[in-house]
Order: sequence, then C-alpha cells, then structure tokens
Amino acid sequence: MVSYASPEQVDIDVRDELLEPDGESGGEQQIVDYTTFFFPAHGVFARRLICGPTLKSYSRAVVSLCEVDGNNVPFRGLATMSVANVVPHDDGILEIVGSIQWNSDIKVRASVLWQ
Repeated sequence: MVSYASPEQVDIDVRDELLEPDGESGGEQQIVDYTTFFFPAHGVFARRLICGPTLKSYSRAVVSLCEVDGNNVPFRGLATMSVANVVPHDDGILEIVGSIQWNSDIKVRASVLWQ
C-alpha cells in the first residue's frame, strides 16, 4: 500500500539559484548507447540488466518504465511506476530498483540510455 503526503506535510525546497556545470563534461554531451528490456514485475522489484561494454561505473544512466501490451506496444495503464535506484557497474551490468503499484505482474518495458 502506498501512502501519500498531503501538501501541508511536504517541505518544499525551492532554490532560485543558477547552477554551473561541474566541469566534468568538457563540452557537448551525447548519448553513448541505449537499449530496451522487457520483463514482468509488480510491487518493489530489482533487476540486473546486461547493457554491454560501453556501460561503466562512471556512466550516467537513465531508466524509464512503461507498461506494454502483448505486442510490446507501450500504453498508459492504471498502474503507477517509478525508478528508485540506478547503479552502473564496470562489467556492463546496470542494477535498477523500481516500484509498480499493482497487485500482480504486468509486462514492463525499461528503456535505458547512458553516457
């Protein structure tokens, strides 16, 4: 079961400040690689995704989730989904932890991009 905070219970940190780049990029950022995974899941789940040799522990990885039908076509279902943790490893494995608010497995597409 998910509990939600009311607006009065949330301490909002709104900062009106201009942030500079951390100096690490050295120029234009580009996506190094991307891939897609399909798997059934519900509740809190963890997966180890084999992304390949271009993914390293210093990679910046982004994961999005969506529900798909039997033909792997995305659609907006009634389940809410979130990604909580994304951890890249030097062996090309990406660990993710997510949550799907549904009582039984649904088919999910995880789209992964990294640089």
